[in-house]
Amino acid sequence: IAREEESIDIAGTSDEGTLYAVYDFLKQQGCRWVVPGAEGEIIPQRRVLLPISDRLENPDYDVRGVEAMAQDYFLRPGGERGWVAINLDDYFDWAMRNRMNGIRFQGIKSYDFGVHRGHGWPQLSNHSYNDTIAPHRLYFEEHPDWYPLVDGKRMPQCHLPPGFPNQLCVSNQGLRDYTVELVLEYFKQNPSAKAFPLVPMDGPSLWCECSDCKALDPPGIDWSRHKSEGHVEEMTDRSLDYANEISSRVSEVCPDKRILVQAYGYTLKPPRREKLHPNILVRYANLSGARGRGPLGVSMAKENPIWDVWRNQLDGWSEAGARITYYNYMDFWHPDASLFWFYSTSDMIRCLHRFYNCRAWFGETEPNKRVSFMLYHVMAETLWDVDAEYMAIVRDLCDHYYGGVSDAMYDYTVSMEKAIRESLLWQEEGWSPIYHQDIPMNLLQEKRLQLREMAAQIGDDPVLARRIAYARLGHAQIIFVQTQKTKTPSKKSRAISREAFEETNALRAEYNLVIKRLSADRLGSFSYPKISAEE
Repeated sequence: IAREEESIDIAGTSDEGTLYAVYDFLKQQGCRWVVPGAEGEIIPQRRVLLPISDRLENPDYDVRGVEAMAQDYFLRPGGERGWVAINLDDYFDWAMRNRMNGIRFQGIKSYDFGVHRGHGWPQLSNHSYNDTIAPHRLYFEEHPDWYPLVDGKRMPQCHLPPGFPNQLCVSNQGLRDYTVELVLEYFKQNPSAKAFPLVPMDGPSLWCECSDCKALDPPGIDWSRHKSEGHVEEMTDRSLDYANEISSRVSEVCPDKRILVQAYGYTLKPPRREKLHPNILVRYANLSGARGRGPLGVSMAKENPIWDVWRNQLDGWSEAGARITYYNYMDFWHPDASLFWFYSTSDMIRCLHRFYNCRAWFGETEPNKRVSFMLYHVMAETLWDVDAEYMAIVRDLCDHYYGGVSDAMYDYTVSMEKAIRESLLWQEEGWSPIYHQDIPMNLLQEKRLQLREMAAQIGDDPVLARRIAYARLGHAQIIFVQTQKTKTPSKKSRAISREAFEETNALRAEYNLVIKRLSADRLGSFSYPKISAEE
C-alpha cells in the first residue's frame, strides 16, 4: 500500500495478496469484521479518508487456517432436536477479510473457493489410510493383502469399540503402486490442491504384523497392548517409508505438490531410521495437556515438563528433515466457554515459526466464533505477523465492538487473561486447559457482576446488547464447566453450577444466541456429580 500525491496504490504479488491489501487499507479506514455475518461488520460512515500508512508486508505463515462447523448450531433453548445450517459464505468472507486463507469444515476437507474469496490452500486433510486411499468396503474383497495381517488373518476393521477401520499393510508394493496412481489422479482432477494426506487412521485401530511391515520398524516396539487396546507406539518409520516412496514417485510428475503426514498418536514420535523426502509436510498434532496445550502462562521456549516433550519431539522431526506444519487444538468439548488463551496462542505461533520454521497453522478451531472471537483475531494477526502484540489486538477489538463500555470490557478481558496466565494449576496432576479451572471462582463471580453492569449501562441498543450477551454466555459457561469438573463437588458448587446453567439458557432465550450442539445437549436438563456424604 503506497500513497502518491493524488492516488493510493494497492497491489499484491498474487490475486490473494492484492485482496488482502485492499482489506488492510479498509482496516486503516476503521472497518472491522469481528465475527461472521452482518452483526460483526463495522463500517464507518464519513466523506473523507483517514491518512494511510505506506506498507510492504509478507505473512509469516503461508497457511493460516480456521474451522467452520456447518450444521452444528442450535438457535433456541426449548429442548428441540435438529440442525440449523449456518451461512458458510459468512464464514468464508469473515476469514478472508481477516487474512485467513484456509477454511475447513465438517472434519474432512478444505475447499478452494477461488482467489476472489482469498482462500489459497485447498487440500484433503483427513485420516486417509483406510478412507481416502483404500476404504475396505470398496477394496477388501479384491485386495485383502492391502489390509493388516493380525494373528494370521487380514483384518480391515478393528474389533474394539467404536469399530474404526484398521490401518493398511504399507509394505505391500501393489498398494504403493495404486497409491501413486491415486495421488497423481487426484492432483490432475484438483490442480489447485497443494497436498495429499498419507495419514494413518485414528485409534483404537490395528496395525499390520506381517514380517515385511515389521521389518520397517526400529527395534524395541512394544506390541503387548496392540490387540487388547489398539495401542502401539512408534509406527512412524514404517509410515514414512511408505510416504517417502509415494512422495518420490509423485514428485517426478508433480514437483510442486506435497505429501502430508501426521505426527500424531501412533506416529507422534519422530522417526529413528527414516529421513523425509523434501516434498513431505509433517503436521504436528500433539495432544499433550489434554488438548494440545502446555501451561497457558509459560512460554514454549521455557523449560517445563510438557514443553520439554514437545521440543524433544520437534527437534527429532527437524533432524529427520521435516517441514513442520502445526495442527492447532482448542476446546472441542466446551465450545461455548470463552477462551482467553491469548498468551499461549501467540507464543506457540511465534516459537514454532522462529525455532522450527513452521509456516502452516491449521486444525480443529471448534469454539464459537461469536463467543471467543478475540482469540481468533489474536490468532489471525499473529499468524500474519509473529511480533504482533496480542493485548493491542484486544484493545482494538474492544474499542470498535463495544462502544460506550469498551473500557469496561477491556478491563474485564485483561482480568480474565491475567488470571489464566498467572495460574499454577498446570502443576497439579490431571490438569487440562479445557476444564477451565485456571480462573479463580471468586474472580469469575466478581466479573459476572461486572458484565451484568455493562448490560445495564448501554440503554436501548439491541446490537450492543447482543454482543454483551455473548460475552455473558461465554462467561457463564466457564463457571458451569469449572463447577462440573471440580474435584470436590459440594452443595455450594452445585448451586453455582445451576445458576450458570440457568443464566446461559435465559440469555439464549432472550437474545436468540447461536451455540454449539454439545452445549445445547448439556443445557437440556441440569445434572451434577455426586456430592460426598460428609457434605
